[in-house]
Amino acid sequence: MVCPQVPSALWCCVPFPPAGSTELHIDYLLSLLPVSPSARCPPFWVSLCTILWHFDRLCNPDGDYTNDPSPGLLWHERSLSSSR
Repeated sequence: MVCPQVPSALWCCVPFPPAGSTELHIDYLLSLLPVSPSARCPPFWVSLCTILWHFDRLCNPDGDYTNDPSPGLLWHERSLSSSR
Protein backbone atom coordinates (compact mmCIF):
# COMPACT_ATOMS: atom_id res chain seq x y z
CA MET A 1 0.00 0.00 0.00
CA VAL A 2 1.38 3.39 -0.98
CA CYS A 3 0.07 6.89 -0.38
CA PRO A 4 -1.03 8.53 -3.64
CA GLN A 5 -0.16 11.96 -2.18
CA VAL A 6 3.55 11.04 -2.21
CA PRO A 7 5.29 11.21 -5.61
CA SER A 8 5.32 7.74 -7.15
CA ALA A 9 8.98 8.15 -8.16
CA LEU A 10 9.90 7.96 -4.45
CA TRP A 11 8.09 4.66 -3.96
CA CYS A 12 10.06 3.21 -6.88
CA CYS A 13 13.31 3.96 -5.00
CA VAL A 14 12.55 1.90 -1.91
CA PRO A 15 12.29 -1.88 -1.43
CA PHE A 16 8.83 -3.40 -1.19
CA PRO A 17 7.88 -6.03 1.38
CA PRO A 18 8.06 -9.60 0.10
CA ALA A 19 5.00 -10.90 -1.75
CA GLY A 20 2.37 -12.11 0.69
CA SER A 21 3.71 -10.02 3.55
CA THR A 22 1.13 -8.31 5.74
CA GLU A 23 3.68 -5.79 7.02
CA LEU A 24 2.99 -2.15 6.16
CA HIS A 25 5.41 -0.72 3.62
CA ILE A 26 6.84 1.95 5.94
CA ASP A 27 7.19 -0.58 8.78
CA TYR A 28 9.08 -2.89 6.45
CA LEU A 29 11.46 -0.09 5.42
CA LEU A 30 12.08 0.91 9.03
CA SER A 31 12.87 -2.72 9.89
CA LEU A 32 15.61 -2.69 7.22
CA LEU A 33 17.49 0.20 8.83
CA PRO A 34 20.76 -0.69 10.54
CA VAL A 35 20.93 -0.38 14.31
CA SER A 36 24.66 0.20 14.64
CA PRO A 37 25.60 3.89 15.07
CA SER A 38 28.58 3.36 12.77
CA ALA A 39 26.55 1.72 9.98
CA ARG A 40 26.37 3.29 6.57
CA CYS A 41 22.97 4.50 5.45
CA PRO A 42 21.06 2.17 3.15
CA PRO A 43 20.66 3.22 -0.49
CA PHE A 44 16.96 3.99 0.03
CA TRP A 45 17.52 6.28 3.05
CA VAL A 46 17.04 9.65 1.32
CA SER A 47 13.91 8.40 -0.47
CA LEU A 48 12.46 7.05 2.80
CA CYS A 49 13.13 10.35 4.58
CA THR A 50 11.54 12.26 1.71
CA ILE A 51 8.45 10.02 1.87
CA LEU A 52 8.20 10.65 5.63
CA TRP A 53 8.66 14.40 5.00
CA HIS A 54 5.67 14.29 2.61
CA PHE A 55 3.65 12.49 5.30
CA ASP A 56 4.62 15.20 7.78
CA ARG A 57 3.43 17.89 5.37
CA LEU A 58 0.14 16.05 4.81
CA CYS A 59 -0.47 15.65 8.56
CA ASN A 60 0.64 19.18 9.41
CA PRO A 61 -0.33 21.36 6.41
CA ASP A 62 0.09 24.59 8.38
CA GLY A 63 3.73 23.87 9.21
CA ASP A 64 6.55 26.03 7.89
CA TYR A 65 8.73 23.86 5.67
CA THR A 66 10.61 26.64 3.87
CA ASN A 67 13.89 26.08 5.73
CA ASP A 68 13.82 22.29 5.92
CA PRO A 69 17.10 20.69 4.86
CA SER A 70 17.05 17.91 2.28
CA PRO A 71 15.54 14.90 4.08
CA GLY A 72 18.11 12.28 5.03
CA LEU A 73 21.05 14.03 3.42
CA LEU A 74 23.26 14.30 6.52
CA TRP A 75 23.62 10.54 7.12
CA HIS A 76 23.90 9.93 3.37
CA GLU A 77 26.77 12.42 3.04
CA ARG A 78 28.54 10.98 6.08
CA SER A 79 28.25 7.50 4.60
CA LEU A 80 29.71 8.69 1.32
CA SER A 81 32.64 10.42 2.99
CA SER A 82 33.43 7.40 5.18
CA SER A 83 33.55 5.10 2.16
CA ARG A 84 36.39 7.04 0.53
